[in-house]
Amino acid sequence: MKRTALKIGAAVLSATRQGADFRKRLEIFRSLFQGDPARFDEWRLRRRQEIELLARSAPYYGKGEFLTVGQVDKSVVRSRPDLFMVRKGIWPSVVKTKTSGTTGVGLTLYTDREAIATQAAAWWLFRSFFGIELGDRGMVVGGRRIPRGSGCLGDWIVLPGLRQLYVSSFNMSANAIDEYLTAMERYGVRWVHGYPSALLVIAEHILRKNVRLNLDLRLVSTGSETISSAGRELLKEAFRCEVSEFYGQVENVCAMWRCPRGTLHDLGVIGDITLDPRDDELFEIVGSGYWNSVMPLLGYRTGDILTGRVDNCGCGFPYPIGLEIEGRVDDYVLNSKGTRVGRLARIFTHVRNCGEAQLVQIGLKRFVLNLGRGGVVDKTEFQRDLQNMLGEEVELTVVHQDEFVRTKGGKVKSVVREI
Repeated sequence: MKRTALKIGAAVLSATRQGADFRKRLEIFRSLFQGDPARFDEWRLRRRQEIELLARSAPYYGKGEFLTVGQVDKSVVRSRPDLFMVRKGIWPSVVKTKTSGTTGVGLTLYTDREAIATQAAAWWLFRSFFGIELGDRGMVVGGRRIPRGSGCLGDWIVLPGLRQLYVSSFNMSANAIDEYLTAMERYGVRWVHGYPSALLVIAEHILRKNVRLNLDLRLVSTGSETISSAGRELLKEAFRCEVSEFYGQVENVCAMWRCPRGTLHDLGVIGDITLDPRDDELFEIVGSGYWNSVMPLLGYRTGDILTGRVDNCGCGFPYPIGLEIEGRVDDYVLNSKGTRVGRLARIFTHVRNCGEAQLVQIGLKRFVLNLGRGGVVDKTEFQRDLQNMLGEEVELTVVHQDEFVRTKGGKVKSVVREI
């Protein structure tokens, strides 16, 4: 019964995401990338001006003082979403959504069906860069729990309305993965998108068992979690296709994608991106969405960190912006003086043969490194780099485990503080 309800829900979602508004937006977006770059810039300026004018009717922006970089913080949106509503009351076209709350309590947001369709158009625009055509079948590996079908070992379901095979990141056992790979071949997927923590487990399984998929697979893309360059190479080796990354948020304030040359680009059609300098070539991503006419978020701090700012790329696509999304502002640990230490992604380069790895701070100067089965780490190097970052000696314990604790949204956090 629950599986039937999921299929019906997917059909309804498809009608919202891929209706007339969706097709209109996708056509406009494609024309922008095929036309004069100056025309693209002018279009973006008009979209920003239109949403700013609309936002003035919301209490938070009433005085028009909303152009300051990073003025809108998640905590304000979380505690007073009504301040960002352009009019009082809820009308039929409004859709209420929530973020997963990976970093704590989630946000309650309001948008409309047109904005949802526009976000879907941005996803398909991105896929088109890799030869994926509208309607091509795909597989999504995400954080929804799937009621297990009769005789199934894995948690998966085919959603005909979306032309998707949906796989739950909560079940990555070897038997389940074998079932997912068989389902991929039977369904004929041409693209895959999902959490890198789950996709890397699947990739390691493929390489370990020397599986060669009988598929015309064009693209594997990741999102919602960070992934290293080594992780991307592992995915490319296993799936034998292009590997990219799509960055966005439920708040829908901006979007980025990774081109074939490895550079992150502002997609340009969802919102403006401003990089707020932190330190040591780190920038917090601040977005101003073009499309939410119900609850505009302008100058919104995403909490995500970009490194390696880039102004030019030889790929031919516009708006190059950086090299890596390295984590979140709150992905930090504490030293014994109470100083926050972030930018921890670099120390995971010492981990090999492992799709999932997680550093947990269980006390001052006390850490546990959780690795997936088969994971290998140079403990001495890992511990030394961690000590250099913290400026003090630490105790490090390495633990191998079959499964990782996931957030409610099915994600694995690479850095966890328990103090």
